[in-house]
Amino acid sequence: MARIDLIDPKKTSGSLQALLTIIAENMGKTPNVLLTMARSQAVLVAYLRFSAGLYHASIGMVMGELLALAVSDANGSRYCDAVHTYTSKGLAIAPEIIQQARLGRSPVERVSEVLAFAKSVIASRGADLPPAVHSLKMSNYSEQEIVEIIAQIALSTFSNYINLVASTENDYPGNQ
Repeated sequence: MARIDLIDPKKTSGSLQALLTIIAENMGKTPNVLLTMARSQAVLVAYLRFSAGLYHASIGMVMGELLALAVSDANGSRYCDAVHTYTSKGLAIAPEIIQQARLGRSPVERVSEVLAFAKSVIASRGADLPPAVHSLKMSNYSEQEIVEIIAQIALSTFSNYINLVASTENDYPGNQ
């Protein structure tokens, strides 16, 4: 049972109602995570803007999804794991790649370095990572890409925490 109730879009008004309508039209539904965040319009808008900004990141959507899977696993967010499994399937990411990403691994060494970095960031809460950052640089990741990786970790952690604290009901069944 959810600890924070989903907002009922029919009981909203004004700009929040308009925003939820746009989300439902664009996504085919309004995911429970967004209905939870909508308890505060400021939180929902901040999340959507952060997500939209990273949509254009140079690391790309596939890397973003792989990172979200690794972070969701590290944080124990089953809801976010289900969402990102669903999204990853939509990007034609193979099931075995999805599973490896959860564990912080990839058959592509360069990608594996990023996923291991994400797991390290979560485990250390961002502290004492100079060797990990150096390793990314040695794998030819630019500082722009490293900052984008950190941003994706932060965005994923935020949504993980919302769902863990709220105990959001999974509306993406079969995708864990």
